[in-house]
Amino acid sequence: MLWGLAQASPYGGSMALLPVNEDLVAAAIYATYERANRTAGRRPHLGASLIGGHCTRAIWYTFRWASPAKFTGRTLRLFETGKREEGRIITDLRNAGMVVHAEDAVTHRQFSFTDHGGHFSGSIDAAIFNVPDAEKTWHVGEFKTHNAKSFAELKAKHVQASKPQHLAQMMCYCGWSGMTRALYVAVCKDNDEIYTERIAFMPRLFEETRDVALAIIQSTEPPKRTESDLCVFCEHREVCLCGAFADVTCRTCLHLSPVVDGSADGRWCCNRDDKFLTPPLQERGCDNHLFIPSLVATGEAVEVGDDFAIYRAHDGTYFANGGAAGFPAISGPSYRSAEMGRRP
Repeated sequence: MLWGLAQASPYGGSMALLPVNEDLVAAAIYATYERANRTAGRRPHLGASLIGGHCTRAIWYTFRWASPAKFTGRTLRLFETGKREEGRIITDLRNAGMVVHAEDAVTHRQFSFTDHGGHFSGSIDAAIFNVPDAEKTWHVGEFKTHNAKSFAELKAKHVQASKPQHLAQMMCYCGWSGMTRALYVAVCKDNDEIYTERIAFMPRLFEETRDVALAIIQSTEPPKRTESDLCVFCEHREVCLCGAFADVTCRTCLHLSPVVDGSADGRWCCNRDDKFLTPPLQERGCDNHLFIPSLVATGEAVEVGDDFAIYRAHDGTYFANGGAAGFPAISGPSYRSAEMGRRP
């Protein structure tokens, strides 16, 4: 590092070379993204962008707020880069002669759709008309950015084989919107190459995807574990594979249930107190929190009451998870959920 040296200035005199620690500057920038993400709150619904993932157990954990999303500032900035690319793609499509509606004329927001009582939903990137070779058909527009490796695989295998999660997402949008075609627009972040693919609506896949979503929403237990090489990257790895306790939120509490009815507001009901809870209240939890028994990896539930759950540990001893109303009388320790798990 050059420190305090001087060079001749083109404007006369000398010019001091200041020390520049790029790591500190970058860290400060990344920290702003992380702070903004911490205050944004968790996603209240199951997103269509997640439902086609390879592991339904991980999707259930996400829906139940079992673990915090551990995105670095750099990753969050990368997400924003992808979002910013959407506007550029829309401009490119319009300049190429297509009609693109990126938002609802009334709400001035993206076209959004809900299902299963508002617990399953998503928003399309755009509705597109006058697509070459299909000028009379409206298309669901889905825009994605890829690194070079992912982009090459996409071109070689196409969306259905290489990106089944993106395919399921588009089929949900087609089914909800009534459009019978989707236009997938991919951009390679390494060299700005564009790849597009037109995909016909698959009604059967749409219904199967809806069924998977409903099963996840209504399940009080995590789906069967599906181990793969991707587990090492999963944000729920500690809870799923390492026996860590989940976050103490209402959604990890056995008292809370999603309401699946004709409404579209994604309501959750606390069965203990018989009241609906908003997402901010769900995130805070309360002193009566009791873990969903399957989230307690250190023992097996042998008795569950309104304000307690008794577990037999793997060594044959007993312990209890109790609420504010008090602990059961057992020959073993009792814990509040906050003493066992993690407060968000």
